[in-house]
Amino acid sequence: GDLRKLTPEIKERIKKYSSAFKQITSTGPLTKFEVVCDLLEKDGFIRKSDDGRAICCLFNRGDKPWLLDMSGFVNAENGSKIIEVAPNDCAMYISGI
Repeated sequence: GDLRKLTPEIKERIKKYSSAFKQITSTGPLTKFEVVCDLLEKDGFIRKSDDGRAICCLFNRGDKPWLLDMSGFVNAENGSKIIEVAPNDCAMYISGI
C-alpha cells in the first residue's frame, strides 16, 4: 500500500517496533529462529541470540484474542508482561535487555 496513507497510530507502532529491534540487536545479531505457532489464524516466531536477547513477533488473524503462556518477554509497545494479541492484529515482544 501507500506508506503516505498510514495513520499516526500505525506510524507510532512502527517507530516503537523499529526502536525495540534496534535496541535488541545493538550488541549483535539474532542468529537463532524458533517457530512459536504456525496455524491459519495465528502464527509467530522468535529470533534470539546466544546471550538471551530475543524478539517475538505474533500475528493473530482470528476474531478472538490470542493469549500465550510465555515468560521473560515484555510488549515492545507498552512494557506489559502479558503475552496477548488482539483479534486481527500483531504484537512484538522483547527479552534480554
